[in-house]
Amino acid sequence: MALTDFDPRTRTGKALGEIPHKIVYLNPKYVTEATPEPLRQWLRAIEEHAG
Repeated sequence: MALTDFDPRTRTGKALGEIPHKIVYLNPKYVTEATPEPLRQWLRAIEEHAG
């Protein structure tokens, strides 16, 4: 799982808190034992049915 956001930052890297939206990137190719079990089951089901 990876996260990204669109919040503008100062030149020093401090987030301004202007835009609360985030993108969550989930890819079944990167499921590991560290992936929480509910997500792991869901991602494996997606991978099995992708075609």
